[in-house]
Amino acid sequence: PRIAVMEIDDRSESLKPKLVADLTEHLRGALTATERYVVIDKTRQAEALKRIVVEQQKESYKQCYDKTCQIPLGQALSADSILRTTLTLIGGVYTFTAEVVDLEKQASLGGAQAECDGEPRKRRDRRLLKVVKTLVARLPRPGHDGKLVAATTAPVPGSGVAAVPPP
Repeated sequence: PRIAVMEIDDRSESLKPKLVADLTEHLRGALTATERYVVIDKTRQAEALKRIVVEQQKESYKQCYDKTCQIPLGQALSADSILRTTLTLIGGVYTFTAEVVDLEKQASLGGAQAECDGEPRKRRDRRLLKVVKTLVARLPRPGHDGKLVAATTAPVPGSGVAAVPPP
């Protein structure tokens, strides 16, 4: 399946934009490395987003976090699905929540969560990178019939990241 990876929506508002962009790129690369999906090229995705913004006469193309932007973007890229990811910080714990959305059905096909401590600040970026790897390992994967199959919620060995049970 072809998937478009949307920029991480940093609801924690505690990270620099460059770090969030780097985490998104790491997410894209980790997902590509699994060979489970065909990941849409980042440059092509940015160009399509600019076209959509011009068509919709929006002021900024940098923020595309809601479905009114993400679904048309994924469709313009001929993707089968999009990966939406949010990052929150609650009680000193960073949580990444990812959702795979089927563009034809405009419905969630599945998702995953992974978390790490926000403190101490030292080595926080490294912990966030490990969480992204864990998140990708937990994402549903396409089965032989094309339907998504749930992944494990167990921690990835050596990640140092706690498992988050499914909802």
